[in-house]
Amino acid sequence: MPNISLNIHQKNNFAKDLEQFDFIISTAKIPNFNSIPITTEELLIGAKKGILPNKDFIELKDLEKYIFVGLDKETELQQTIDQFLMAHKIKLNYQYQSDEPATVRQLIASGIGIGFIPAISWQDFETKNITKAHIYPEAPRRTIYLNSPHHNLTDTQRLFSNEIANVFLQERDATTKYLLI
Repeated sequence: MPNISLNIHQKNNFAKDLEQFDFIISTAKIPNFNSIPITTEELLIGAKKGILPNKDFIELKDLEKYIFVGLDKETELQQTIDQFLMAHKIKLNYQYQSDEPATVRQLIASGIGIGFIPAISWQDFETKNITKAHIYPEAPRRTIYLNSPHHNLTDTQRLFSNEIANVFLQERDATTKYLLI
């Protein structure tokens, strides 16, 4: 879409007036906005090879014996994880937390600790040194929403929202094919 310019902000504490934006992608519905779910993704456990047992699944209760790295408690992803853990009465040993996902990914890849990895939005986090495991009996999931303060979209806004939804659908389909192999 060559005629559209984007101003991308990746921190949620920068703006008090969210209505200044045409779209906000988040894991929460924003009150008084149109919120459309664009994908739901499983949260996996990622670790440097050799840290987890050599299997594709890990039991939820077994997570308590590992050192964890994660995001800062202010991030939406960590809040989703914390709510899931609280509902299942699981207390993890977080030794390192950061407000930057790239730092968390690097700490996991370095073997500093294990952590939660969103299956779709972090799918580019693929290295030969990383093992990913599904959590059972129930895996945490998060839904990502495309939020807009506009109740009637212009043609350009509609085209852009469709393009964003297509990007997430393509990533989800690529991940699904990978997970089913």
